[in-house]
Amino acid sequence: MAYSPALALTCAEYSAKVYLEPDQHVLADSNQAFISRFGTQVWLINAAEAVYVIFRGTSDEDFFTDLKFRKTETDFGRVHRGFHDYVMLAQWEVIQQLLQWVPRMDKPVILTGHSLGAAAAVIEACYLNELGFDIAGIYTFGEPRIGNGRFARFVDDAFDGKHFRHVNGLDGVPMIPPLHWGFRHCGQRFYFSTYKQQLIRNAPLCQVMLERLPILIKRPWKWGTYKIIDHAVAGYVGACERNLETVREK
Repeated sequence: MAYSPALALTCAEYSAKVYLEPDQHVLADSNQAFISRFGTQVWLINAAEAVYVIFRGTSDEDFFTDLKFRKTETDFGRVHRGFHDYVMLAQWEVIQQLLQWVPRMDKPVILTGHSLGAAAAVIEACYLNELGFDIAGIYTFGEPRIGNGRFARFVDDAFDGKHFRHVNGLDGVPMIPPLHWGFRHCGQRFYFSTYKQQLIRNAPLCQVMLERLPILIKRPWKWGTYKIIDHAVAGYVGACERNLETVREK
């Protein structure tokens, strides 16, 4: 699947809407499901073109999940234990719902999420791919590092050209967990520039750091604030909207 700005916006909007409380989700028909189990929340949509699996991101009760920096062993490599536990809590329900909609596992599945939800989407994609589901795309926003080098290589090989990892401006979450703890990124980096939020595909890390340097030098007291603001899911929705408008104007 080639990168689609329109699909990126759709996924960003879904990743924002999944933050609604469960009783705020209006499930108008049997083509939607909302799974909430022990803090893990997943919204599934059986659309005409694909099935969407949307993981909810970080909330207050997930704080200790994010702090579990120890890794757990999987068939795909060593993965952040907290992220993996978050997926496993709802794993049975997600698979059963997908099998009900797509018993032959032949309909495209698109996974998405923001922050913790982004990490969960990638891990879930690995398991669904192993079961034989057709993973057509993984669109993530503010994705942290998920696992070790072996896991990153597995994801890049399994989902080559399908995993699009968006980073907005000074968002600090993609910088954690730290490299020296053995965590590595996977997927193609799609960076929304600090200046004018122009989308830069496959931006090298050195370019990202150079863009951030002037703010660190000129306004270091705002560094922490920018990191938090740029991580907000609303910022990703806005950036995807602007990128789609730019593409249409060309």
